[in-house]
Amino acid sequence: MLLRATSALMLLMAGQAQAGTVLKTTIRDLASNREVLSTSYAQQGSLRVETSGGSGNVVVFKDDVLYLLDAQQKTYSVIDQAALQRMIEQLGPALKKVQEMLAAMPPEQRAQLEKTLGTAGAGSKPVVEKVRKTGRSDKIVGYACSYSEVLRDDVVSTEACVVAPAALKGSQELVDASTRVAAFMKPLTESVDLPFLRQITARQLENYTQLGGIPVRVRRFDAGKAVSESTLQSIGTEALPATLFGVPEGYTKKELPLPR
Repeated sequence: MLLRATSALMLLMAGQAQAGTVLKTTIRDLASNREVLSTSYAQQGSLRVETSGGSGNVVVFKDDVLYLLDAQQKTYSVIDQAALQRMIEQLGPALKKVQEMLAAMPPEQRAQLEKTLGTAGAGSKPVVEKVRKTGRSDKIVGYACSYSEVLRDDVVSTEACVVAPAALKGSQELVDASTRVAAFMKPLTESVDLPFLRQITARQLENYTQLGGIPVRVRRFDAGKAVSESTLQSIGTEALPATLFGVPEGYTKKELPLPR
């Protein structure tokens, strides 16, 4: 009987260790009113984010490796520590050339291109990003939440109404995975300031630790105007298959295009 009880306990503990989290969020473009559904899967430090809407793009993070999957083309790209270092070494000089090119442009043309690229002009200081609590609170989709703002050079780029992780079942899996992704991407995001990197770290892979909780609503701003809004639809726990965090069979590896 003791053996059976011990075996049952071990099975229960194993089942709990394998339990994952599924988070579904609606993302709405405020200009076009177009909506897409983003689904995040987190389990034991691994993370998968996929978005409906026809793009077929999926981001998977596992064992300190980022996989970019193209479901339409059935291809995948890999960003590991070595690839990350190559990106830092190659994108840094490439961005410097862009900054030098911007410096030679007429002011109006330069300003427009800087806005498009999301880069700073030559000789400018690195963008400083920080998070601050606002003291404002709300109740969204049934959850009491408080607002935090993400500022870039003291300008609000994002506001998020966040809920303490303990209030959302399974949210710790998301926090753990997000923390690992943020630590993995930190050397690159600190070295190179480009929009697509902020998109990976902020829009697709929210840094819940930085925000201080799980956001149930996120608004993103451009020049002081809200341009998109993300709202939590559901969060729950379930056992997730290991294959969810890998490259599907039949996919072909595709090298990331990097400037030379």
